[in-house]
Amino acid sequence: MGKKRQLPVVEVGEGPPRSRQRGKGLAAAQSRDTGTHDTGEHPLTVVEVAVGPSHARSRECVQEELRAAYAADQQAREEREDVDETQPPSPGALVQDTPIVGNGREEDSVQETPQSSNVKNKRGVTLMSCIWALPAHQRLTCPLNKSGQSIGQSGQTFKRWLGTFCLCQALCPLVPVNWTHVPDHFKENAWDKIQSKWQFEPEIIKPPNQMAWAMRLLGELRRNRRTKLKKKYKVKDKSIGDVKLAKPQWADTQDYEELVDYWFDPKMVTLVDKNKRSRGLQKDIARSGPISFAQTAENMAKESGQAVERAAVFAKVYSKKDGTPISDGVRDKIDKMNEILNNGGSLQGERDAGILWSTDDAFAQVMGKERCGRVRGVGFGPTPTGRSGANLPCSTGPSSSETAHRMTELENSLRDQLAQSEQRHQEAIAALHARHKEEIAEIRAESDARHQQQMAESKRQMDECLAGVKAMLQGFHEFPSMTQAMQDSAAR
Repeated sequence: MGKKRQLPVVEVGEGPPRSRQRGKGLAAAQSRDTGTHDTGEHPLTVVEVAVGPSHARSRECVQEELRAAYAADQQAREEREDVDETQPPSPGALVQDTPIVGNGREEDSVQETPQSSNVKNKRGVTLMSCIWALPAHQRLTCPLNKSGQSIGQSGQTFKRWLGTFCLCQALCPLVPVNWTHVPDHFKENAWDKIQSKWQFEPEIIKPPNQMAWAMRLLGELRRNRRTKLKKKYKVKDKSIGDVKLAKPQWADTQDYEELVDYWFDPKMVTLVDKNKRSRGLQKDIARSGPISFAQTAENMAKESGQAVERAAVFAKVYSKKDGTPISDGVRDKIDKMNEILNNGGSLQGERDAGILWSTDDAFAQVMGKERCGRVRGVGFGPTPTGRSGANLPCSTGPSSSETAHRMTELENSLRDQLAQSEQRHQEAIAALHARHKEEIAEIRAESDARHQQQMAESKRQMDECLAGVKAMLQGFHEFPSMTQAMQDSAAR
């Protein structure tokens, strides 16, 4: 049975004179789900966003309800056989907040009713009803690393709660296939629900970007839910009609049938077979289980007291519990990475910066360059164009002053190179303009010379023509006298 944890409540009063924060809780026990150790971190933090006599339930009541529901959920997760991190409640439970009645110990799950005494009573879908029943004046905080990845118990709880959206057609429909093609009003409704229960650190994710960040995570959970649906219902030798008849109760009929038609589309079947063959070539699978890479790096950073890079995370998740690599190929890769790290190829960064990486770190030198649109070994979230350790230089020592000095030298060098490049560019432009002017002058001179030559030749031809005309006219004037002379000569 899992250990119970205190859920601290933080009150925020109105007005500067009364503003104060009070927290109370026990150190978090070691968790089998996230692999965290006794660090004093609280699983959930409740923030009072308004204080007044109109609230029916007290802070202590809500505190006890959340603590009891969280403990019951941990116990049920340890006893069940099939772990499902993202199963949501029914659409009705999502649209309307589920109240917690009685002593506040309503379990955060729905138990399946056995058909006979021989059927084992298994745990049902995850409801997270304690969070859905949270009063309107309270919010839960989701801790993030500087790469925008949720970490800690609250981060895991947020992702599990967000996964409950995936079975509500009003918030996260099964179709269209591409998450980007889902109409915006579904995403806006989902974001309204998220804002009513959770708050995020504005220093890490700016408020205008929080919706896009949450929707990207919800799209990934939706894709995982569709994959689990296909694995459960589209079994071998089942016809399309049988799969449609096996529709789960929570699913919308039209959406589910459209999804099944997509599964049985011939083009999709061909693509799935091709992807299965490609996937079969991958022999080495990470051993981190449900623990995300970001949470693994967070645990490693807490143990070592400094940030870790993806080469160290790779060695952790691709090793067995006793520390031995899962295969000889992985052992060779880890040895090459460790050799590069030991020779001064490690990255330096803040402990809460997430998994450090760069385009030429130890991992990239061994595994090859990154493909477009994703970064290997850092978990879900970071992208090649987003925040990363790409601007963090390699360092041969742990001295931060030396790192700052090298960064300053690098900035000065880049600035000088930029100035020289700009000067060369200006000189090239000036030389091109001068050459252009010279060419224009030469072309103009040649054109003038040819024009003058042509004019002189035309003038000469005109003079010759005029001289011939004058001679002809003079001959015409002399012709009568010559005729008279000839007549006189003939008369004699």
